[in-house]
Amino acid sequence: MKFYSYTNDNRNYTKALSLMQVRSVSRETGSGKSAIRFSVCLTYFDGSNESFPWLGEDESRKVYKEIIGILNERA
Repeated sequence: MKFYSYTNDNRNYTKALSLMQVRSVSRETGSGKSAIRFSVCLTYFDGSNESFPWLGEDESRKVYKEIIGILNERA
């Protein structure tokens, strides 16, 4: 799989990110008033970053685990 596509629980956006040349995956907590929101961030070998922003806590855990699972299958 070259891309991971996700539609958030609110169904107000769908986004696909490349899973090629991923260096790291992290789950980030929002700051300030958005502390209840989370992001799953991908960092690529070229130094660029992409993310799935504004996720709920359980939603962010699910996305993180799915991406890690896919990347581990390819290793």
